[in-house]
Amino acid sequence: MEERLDLIYRLKRKYGNTISEILAYQSQIAQALDELNFSATRIAELKGRIDTAMEDARQLAVELSQRRQKSAQKLETLIERELHTLGMDKTAFKVLVVPKEAPQDMKKQFAFPTIEHEGKRYELGPDGIDDIEFLISPNVGEELKPLTKIASGYYDNAKQGLPPGIGIIVLLDLKTSLPLAIIDGTYITAVRTGAAGAVAASVLARDESKCVGMIGSGTQGRMQVLGLNELYPLHLSIQ
Repeated sequence: MEERLDLIYRLKRKYGNTISEILAYQSQIAQALDELNFSATRIAELKGRIDTAMEDARQLAVELSQRRQKSAQKLETLIERELHTLGMDKTAFKVLVVPKEAPQDMKKQFAFPTIEHEGKRYELGPDGIDDIEFLISPNVGEELKPLTKIASGYYDNAKQGLPPGIGIIVLLDLKTSLPLAIIDGTYITAVRTGAAGAVAASVLARDESKCVGMIGSGTQGRMQVLGLNELYPLHLSIQ
């Protein structure tokens, strides 16, 4: 009896103040031991689930890519039809859908998951395996270019002392949507560009900076200098 009480006393010192706490600790240790003993089985189970999920993702990504290819042709036709109604009869529009092939030297620890299809390996991202880009050619004989890099330009404006691109900003009442003001968007855009450069300089430039080198002397160059001068007393401006 004394030996049993002594054992219980020693167990309490290590594993809990009551018999219930000791038994709970025993259950916890037993569960941890089971997990260690069956870790290989658990790893194999998880690997199987990952393989199944990757195969499902592969099938969905391939199907999505194929549907995109078909939809791209329909979208091209619809957009060109709308452009023609605007008097842009010669404008060509194309939707480029290109599966992203995984680089051969891609480091696995830093890469997106990859899938294999028809002997090639592709990067699998949140939106599938495709890179999608809109291309446009507004003029006859001009090559297709990314829509994000196309801007209209009225280059004869220079003869009248006007910028090649002119924009306006309309200020609307939040409650009624009635127009409150029409603002010169060209000037606002130039000021915003200069302010953006100044904000970047406030973070990246040295506090004692006093000189700026500006390559180009167009509107953006002038506004960059004006913006920087608001933050730093520039001693020398090279344009």
